[in-house]
Parts: sequence; C-alpha cells; structure tokens
Amino acid sequence: MSGTYRCPMIEIDVDESICYDIQMVTGNMIKKRILDDYGDLFDQSKVTGEMAEKLCGDCAYNQLNQTS
Repeated sequence: MSGTYRCPMIEIDVDESICYDIQMVTGNMIKKRILDDYGDLFDQSKVTGEMAEKLCGDCAYNQLNQTS
C-alpha cells in the first residue's frame, strides 16, 4: 500500500506516511508532537481521538486495521 489518500479527518490529500503517523497519534502510540514535522500542511487541531473514533476505524486506508 503506497500512495496518496484523501484523509476525511483533516480534509486534504496526504501521503501514506502522514496517514500512518496520524493513526499512531490517535491510537496513543506516539506523541502528537511528531505531527510538527509536517509544519503547515494541515490544521493539527483537527487530529483528535474523538474524530479518529468516528473516521479512522472504518477508513480503507487505516494501516493499523490491515491484515497481511
């Protein structure tokens, strides 16, 4: 899986590394400050656990839900 995806949480197209980092942050696996690496690409305040519960769990691009 590689490419660019439309993220419904932040409402922009993101590459898979940003998608994965957002999933890791919203899953409380890494600290939110990792998103600082993306500077002004998107509004980081939109990345919340509440929004992730609504959107990420069923997202086709959620790499944490993928099976090999």
